[in-house]
Amino acid sequence: MTKARYGVLKRGWSLPKIAGKVPCSAAVAATALAQDPGFVLQGEGGLVTAFALDPSSPATIYAATARGLYKTSDAGDTWRRTGAGLQRHSLLALAVDPTKGFLVKEVKPNVYVVTDGIYQSVFVTTGKGVVLFDAPPSFADKLPAAVAEVTQEPIRQIVYTHAHLDHIAGAGELNRKIKGLQILAEKETARFLQEKKDARRPLPTRTFTNRTTLKLGSMTVELKKGHWHSPEGDLFVYIPSRRFLMAIDTVAAGHVPFMDFDLSTNMHEYLKVFDRLLAYDFDVLVPGHLTYLADRADVQITKDYTLDVYKTVKRIHDGTDQLAVLSKAATKYSWDNKFALFKTLLDDVIDACSAEIQGRWGDKLAGVDVFGPSHCRAALIYARWDD
Repeated sequence: MTKARYGVLKRGWSLPKIAGKVPCSAAVAATALAQDPGFVLQGEGGLVTAFALDPSSPATIYAATARGLYKTSDAGDTWRRTGAGLQRHSLLALAVDPTKGFLVKEVKPNVYVVTDGIYQSVFVTTGKGVVLFDAPPSFADKLPAAVAEVTQEPIRQIVYTHAHLDHIAGAGELNRKIKGLQILAEKETARFLQEKKDARRPLPTRTFTNRTTLKLGSMTVELKKGHWHSPEGDLFVYIPSRRFLMAIDTVAAGHVPFMDFDLSTNMHEYLKVFDRLLAYDFDVLVPGHLTYLADRADVQITKDYTLDVYKTVKRIHDGTDQLAVLSKAATKYSWDNKFALFKTLLDDVIDACSAEIQGRWGDKLAGVDVFGPSHCRAALIYARWDD
């Protein structure tokens, strides 16, 4: 049997029936997963990276997913959620080898993800050299070894998805080690880096405006700028022939976004990014953090969460008797302390929003208790001053 590295799940009631590109049967997939913890099943029903067969009942299979633990008793025809103590936990991750400090995994033909458990990078083999996408400093020194695990092709290019240090500040080390390395970035990112004069983030050797198509050997990659995260812009990295998409700091499978909606500097555009992601024909999304890969369902649930936060904070803000709140606060701070009065008003709205969001989403996505208040704050700033 040839071990498959990727497959498709069809949507069902809970966890979909295994079908499509998964070879032979759920049992075969389970065997492959047991042999290789980094094996990836992918589809609209959700990513699955762990199966366990019940040795006393061959038709009973357990599946670990980003949305909890599922069980089938009929060899995959029907699934139900199980494990009451695990239902609030994401069980989907790529397994990082602690002896190496990184994992390299083929998620589509000639498309590889590298992760150290916190950050993610991508590279593609083309027949004429390797193209890297981002170089997080936490494992950039290991990227040549990661590439060498799967190909003898030399690293030719690196693409900056955006300007943030945590995703590209390892490029300086690669640039010193790899002679003739080409660096590609959108012009606004390049302009910012020119001002920063940061040796960790070498200046691009080539730039483009808004969008371009990168062609090397057998691989064609579409690059298009968006504005959901960093001031200079961020790239959608899309490989149509592989249905593969990379969009850093957009979602985190099974989790809410990072603080302040992934540190977004443009909430107006951030609210649009989910529809823009879903407009692509993809079934694997690399979002840049943790060991989790994402899919269309992850984008949709993150969109639903984000819009709920926005609508909730707007409703609470618009329905608040602001004069009453300020008057009550004045008995504590006096009317002269305008900043304290106004902060009390804003904090009341954020606290009320956080309580509602925690109640609705705490059992659906991880991290609501951690970053929910910051999401309410970010949405409030937008709703009060921009909306």
